[in-house]
Amino acid sequence: GYLSGAASALHNIGTVHNEQGRNDKALEYYEKSLEIARKLGDEASTARTLANIGSVHKAQGRYDKALEYYEKSLEIARRISDESTTAKALLNIGTVHNEQGRNDKALEYYEQALEITRRLGDEAVTAMAFNNIGIVHKAQERPEKALEYYEMSLEIARRLGDESNAARTLNNIGSVHNEQGRNDKALECYEKALEITRRLGDEAR
Repeated sequence: GYLSGAASALHNIGTVHNEQGRNDKALEYYEKSLEIARKLGDEASTARTLANIGSVHKAQGRYDKALEYYEKSLEIARRISDESTTAKALLNIGTVHNEQGRNDKALEYYEQALEITRRLGDEAVTAMAFNNIGIVHKAQERPEKALEYYEMSLEIARRLGDESNAARTLNNIGSVHNEQGRNDKALECYEKALEITRRLGDEAR
């Protein structure tokens, strides 16, 4: 119907503003979309929009506010058994904990997300989970464990042809090699990442 179409359109406009860094404008549209989704009782859309609002707050460094929205999103997604949104909410919550230095808590959420994405066969989100788990292991000075997860993430990104994620993961792998004094290996990873980034830049022009 009209309302759900309007909610979707508002949500999409919010996403464009968000991607272009206009956070306040993004929030404005997401809030309008959320209002309609709630009025319609569309819980799946409500959960997704709550997560996006959380991400805008996170981007602006309002971590408590971000957590609040992510947790509301998680609660609804679990209630309606929307596993894909549940996994994303778990990843988002983990990321807030990670950025605030609560590594054990972050790992706990990432591993719960990973369990769901593997079961769903959602390779893109699985790759993201592997990468995030690698980041925590690196922060906790388990470099070999970090490498193991980064390599699994890279393998999926390559298989999916997801070049921007492949470049990001190559940089992460390079940073582990660099810290371990394997300079040649680090350089090799950084150069591959740079090559991909340049190619993507050329394609975008």
